[in-house]
Amino acid sequence: NSGYWVKTWPGAEDVEIHDIDKNPWARPVHGWTVCDKDKKRCQIMIMKNADRACVEQHERRHAAGYDHPDYLESLSCMR
Repeated sequence: NSGYWVKTWPGAEDVEIHDIDKNPWARPVHGWTVCDKDKKRCQIMIMKNADRACVEQHERRHAAGYDHPDYLESLSCMR
């Protein structure tokens, strides 16, 4: 096991954060990141009822080029 965070791409130069009311999944998700790696841009989606500081810190790692391929979900920000 290489650890939780694995560098998978160079990361974004432009990051936008959006506060949202609903997620597209049936399970509880507090935040996620969508990136256009060719354009080096990411959008971070954070649920309005989430622990914003925790979720933003986690999702900014994704925008910086890291992923957790051996772990499907992160439970670090669950209330």
